[in-house]
Amino acid sequence: MGASLSDDILDIYKDVKKGMLLYEKYEHIEAIWEWKFGFEIHWGSHAVDAIRALHSANFN
Repeated sequence: MGASLSDDILDIYKDVKKGMLLYEKYEHIEAIWEWKFGFEIHWGSHAVDAIRALHSANFN
């Protein structure tokens, strides 16, 4: 952890956008692979950090 919430959201957006561009070109299998792989190696941890930051801001 240590990055800001905005950095986490930006990293998630950039990785999810890659899959969206593929999906819009009807490359659905490639898009799903991109989302799964990106989630496992990169943006999944940013999603957890973002949820943690939001939870902390709301309940602490």
